[in-house]
Amino acid sequence: MKYSFTAKNIDGKIVSGYVTAAGKEYATKMLAEKDLEVITILTEQELAAKNSFVQKDITEFINFGGIFDRVGMKDLVNFSKQMSALLDAGVSVVKALQLILEEEKNPLMRRTLENVVQDVKAGKPISSAFGKHKDVFSDFYTNLIKSGEESGKMAQSFFYLSDYLDRNYALVSKVKNAMIYPTFVIAIFFIVMFLIFTLVIPKLADILKESNMELPTLTKVVLSISDFLVAYGLYAILFLAISGVYFYLNFKNNQEWQNILDTLKIKIPIIKNVFKMLFVTRIADNIQTLITSGVSLTKSIQITSEVVGNTHYRMALEAALLDVKAGISFSKSLEKHKDLIPSSLIQMLRIGEETGEIGKLMGNIAKFFQREINAQIDTMVGLIEPIMIVALGLGVGTLLVSVLLPIYNLAGSF
Repeated sequence: MKYSFTAKNIDGKIVSGYVTAAGKEYATKMLAEKDLEVITILTEQELAAKNSFVQKDITEFINFGGIFDRVGMKDLVNFSKQMSALLDAGVSVVKALQLILEEEKNPLMRRTLENVVQDVKAGKPISSAFGKHKDVFSDFYTNLIKSGEESGKMAQSFFYLSDYLDRNYALVSKVKNAMIYPTFVIAIFFIVMFLIFTLVIPKLADILKESNMELPTLTKVVLSISDFLVAYGLYAILFLAISGVYFYLNFKNNQEWQNILDTLKIKIPIIKNVFKMLFVTRIADNIQTLITSGVSLTKSIQITSEVVGNTHYRMALEAALLDVKAGISFSKSLEKHKDLIPSSLIQMLRIGEETGEIGKLMGNIAKFFQREINAQIDTMVGLIEPIMIVALGLGVGTLLVSVLLPIYNLAGSF
């Protein structure tokens, strides 16, 4: 057997290498005959395990223990498409997972798939193996896979998932991208204002203070803000940064804050229509995908309520679930929430209940609202741009007038 060793020679230097022997004792004796004092001696398997452990520690250290690892929607889309294609080609589930695992770059996804492969090899259903990793695979995802297991249409289930996630990803990306421009402009505005307050205003303030003239109230306020930012501006920025990080880390686990945000999404003018359509589209799309995959209506409503992403819509669906279980139609129950659910969805749902094609009609309504969201976002961006330009212009103009007007009056007095 071949052993890897680290030893000290007669000069006190550390040397390393390999030696072949029948056992560790024989290997140690062979090294001692060469005047080498053994420090460590490991088999190839032990060395590989040690290197793997060290590499894992280094990776986790560089990645801060994995706290920033996440699996995005795009990662799930790609994974679902690959699984659908491989299963459709006749590849077994375990082999398909292993093939994808070999090419996977996302650390969290790799660790998750390694655990899934182990569980599936041990005989667990793939839906149960996925269900253990709720940070990656939602209840919606695992239930759709379970439906595929029961019907024997696993490849089709992964196809439905990839198609659904792709649509959802495009929709969410559209909303996020619409917010990038205004966020960028607002950030630049605050940076410019900070520089004006800390670099420009102090120089002009010296002129005003030397004149000993009575300053307008607005000018006094501006000069006070400037003095504060010059003295404590960096501390204020540091405090805001720390507060922002603390708020972000605690926000996800704070249900009260989440409820407030969910309320603001459907109450603030301009953006409320976009968010309402987003949640309605998600409801229709989820139910259509689940029912088409063979999931019952009650289970579809339950799963959708858990992944809809808004407290108010979740409560509406939970109430509808109780009504459906009590024998009341889904459409009749949703009529109680006309402030959240548009009448067009209720009418289409009623037709679907009468014809037995709820899934198909929910798909149609989802496509309709996706087009509406795109139109609403384009309109919103078109409105936000001139509003922001006017608001920013007024802000900068007011600031400059408050300082330049006293200087102009001072120049006119000579």
